[in-house]
Amino acid sequence: MTVRQILESKGRSVETISPDVTVSDAVAILSERRIGALVALSEGGRVAGILSERDIVRVIGRDGPQALACLLYTSPSPRDRQK
Repeated sequence: MTVRQILESKGRSVETISPDVTVSDAVAILSERRIGALVALSEGGRVAGILSERDIVRVIGRDGPQALACLLYTSPSPRDRQK
């Protein structure tokens, strides 16, 4: 299977999430849509970043299962925690 065939079968739509979504909500969207990442938008609708399954695993590994209840933008990144 070529990359072109994969993209044609998956479609070209991009799933996005807003700042008021919890980590748990993002996990549900990833699972329902059977995708591995979401584009995170700022409050103004601009691209703020990408949230991947790996990012979620890292935050749960770092903060425990209570991280699932946090809003995406309230969970500090490891880089922010070092400041």
